[in-house]
Amino acid sequence: MRHLRVITGLALTALALTMAGESAMAADETATSSLSMTSIAGGLFRELPKPVNWKVGVEIKAPYPGSSVVTPLKEIHASLPQEMTFNPDPDMPVCPDDKVGPKPTNLSVPPETAIARCPDSVIGNGTAEHYLARINDSDGPTLRDAVVVIFNGGRTAEGLPKIKIYGYSQGAGTGIYMVGVLDDGQLDVSIPVLPFDSATGKFNLSIPGTDESHAERRGQDPDYVRATCNDGDWEGQVDFLLGTRNDSGAATSPESTVAAPPLSVPCSGVSGSPRLGKLKVKGPATAVQGKKTTFRVTIPNSGSATAKSVKVIASGKGAKGKSPAVSIAPGKSKTVKVKVKVSFTRKGQTRVKFKASGRGVSVKTASKSVKVK
Repeated sequence: MRHLRVITGLALTALALTMAGESAMAADETATSSLSMTSIAGGLFRELPKPVNWKVGVEIKAPYPGSSVVTPLKEIHASLPQEMTFNPDPDMPVCPDDKVGPKPTNLSVPPETAIARCPDSVIGNGTAEHYLARINDSDGPTLRDAVVVIFNGGRTAEGLPKIKIYGYSQGAGTGIYMVGVLDDGQLDVSIPVLPFDSATGKFNLSIPGTDESHAERRGQDPDYVRATCNDGDWEGQVDFLLGTRNDSGAATSPESTVAAPPLSVPCSGVSGSPRLGKLKVKGPATAVQGKKTTFRVTIPNSGSATAKSVKVIASGKGAKGKSPAVSIAPGKSKTVKVKVKVSFTRKGQTRVKFKASGRGVSVKTASKSVKVK
């Protein structure tokens, strides 16, 4: 507690001096960002998304001793690689706002208390470091104990994946709440006003966070982030909106935008191979002799690459037909229409055989019994 009182006293003194003597303009900050995505099991494919350990980090600095302060971070705008996606498990509970969010909630609690409110909704973790009261220092951020817990936020009304972020600093004695929504590779996170309008120096998010030391803060869904590597590099860009605010969040200085150098992270993905799965045939139980009857055949691709030139041929006693050729992405299924003409010498029961084939895949077959009228 004595340590906290000292920090608080210093921060209030520094804040008063800063407000009295410093310009409200930015302090020539520079920014960097980092990204890593490593496969949880085995290698990565060029086409089939696989679960990955995902970690993004940012760092903001002001020249020292050229500037005595660092301008606070207000928003992070991250354009992430199109090859990665967030995939909320519909069976995982969503952590409600009245547990960690902006509704009347005590945010000044340790991360373990926040986790206890939503124990089955943790998807990741992280850390943060801050320049207390914006004070620049030769050794970097002066408050380095902040931890982050990421909770499942489900999806927005538009169906976009949403994460809820709780950050807590024992040194500052308070926590904050943030939200991130991934929209076509764009992840934006707004940073609330920190105690003494402190400035963020370092900040990282990790899902599921398996490289962190606190097991209880690791994510429970290893499949939340999936990625492919199809061209040898993941590309991205992170921009930061900076500016000072008062306790209610109103701007007290002009805003400035600082862009980190573009991200270009090498990756290695293998081609994989397609594999057709079990066919499913749907269609009428009866057919009129001499006329065409339409059947629908669903073809799954359980392989790790696109199945190309896949078509279905129908055959049998007096039965003949085929579908157009299609391509089927890995992990997906496609349903094709097969128009079958039954030319039976007599009315009665016949069995139509459906055979799916394609480039570089083994043939799959299914059949359906049809009564000919």
